Amino acid sequence: MTRAPIACPSCAARPAPVDTGGTLHLWWPAGHVAKKLLETIRTADLPHTVAAAGKRAEVAVGTGWLTPLCQELSKALTPVERTAVRALFVPDGGEAGLAALGEVTTLEGLAHRGEARWLSALLDDERLTSHFQPIVEAATGEPFAVEALARGLPLDGEDAGPDGLIGGGRIIMAARAADMLFPVDLAARTSAVRTAVERGYRGRLFINFSPAAIYDPHHCLRSTVKIIESLGYPPENIVFEVGEGDSVESMDHLKEILTVYRSAGFKVALDDLGAGYASLNALHELRPDYVKMDMALVRGVDHDPVKAPILAGLLRMAREIGIATVCEGVETHAEADWLRAHGADYLQGFLYGRAAAAPPASGGGPLATRDGAVPL
Repeated sequence: MTRAPIACPSCAARPAPVDTGGTLHLWWPAGHVAKKLLETIRTADLPHTVAAAGKRAEVAVGTGWLTPLCQELSKALTPVERTAVRALFVPDGGEAGLAALGEVTTLEGLAHRGEARWLSALLDDERLTSHFQPIVEAATGEPFAVEALARGLPLDGEDAGPDGLIGGGRIIMAARAADMLFPVDLAARTSAVRTAVERGYRGRLFINFSPAAIYDPHHCLRSTVKIIESLGYPPENIVFEVGEGDSVESMDHLKEILTVYRSAGFKVALDDLGAGYASLNALHELRPDYVKMDMALVRGVDHDPVKAPILAGLLRMAREIGIATVCEGVETHAEADWLRAHGADYLQGFLYGRAAAAPPASGGGPLATRDGAVPL
């Protein structure tokens, strides 16, 4: 299968720093921060110089010392100070010139990037894959769509979950911490479509994306669109979903991203409605095709006197403005019955299946629930 090229250089994988020896450059915002850093460096007995009137230091770092040093320096600082200190590592033989400025990051980010070598290797080795969780029609239990969830294939000896895979949550958290969200988000989007095609699935496919990983939607999303086109996946069956908790610089930027997706023929969904204070404003501003109700509201809604009126109101509102609803986190028949009675369009959760390597076949009748019963 031909692999489409990555069109956006900003989304190319940013490798973990080479820990083979070199110079660590540090810049700090205040004198008390310098004192903490220099005390830690002196304790480690590392050669260093202080320059720029006491506002910058250069530390000679031996092979294998970079990540441990960054970790120790980070421990000496408060969380705010860690993000305020700027850091640049230049391997032996390199230069800290203008070309290196793009690699300047926070001290915390450099430490996390060193810890995330496994993540860079995961991308380089193309060991990022996708599993699929079913979404069913509330009224019939018939398969309606699947949501693609990122998973990593571990090497021997790497930490993995009970299913033998690296979980999507761990992958995304490491990507954010190591400033690798751009390449990881792109790889996850690509994997979702490519893996679905390899498994013979071309039905409705919900794909998560982070708006924080997209600088310019007209440029950064070009590769995603090209990959989908090259695989011949029906664009009308692709639903890109953005979580309400995802950080974006502005609502206008997010609206532009969704406009680009829609212009390519894709659908859009707002995830986790009810999870944050800005949910209703996002619903008004974005006008998504689907809205997914947060699982914290769904779980136990059949017997919770506070959740019930809130979720009933959200379902009613979405129905009145013509937005289809997907309720996540459905684990019991009682929850499913309540949601069905209150007008939910689609249901998703462990009751209907966990994420699996193979998407459920469409047209095969209602999915059996985890207790073996067929809903309705």
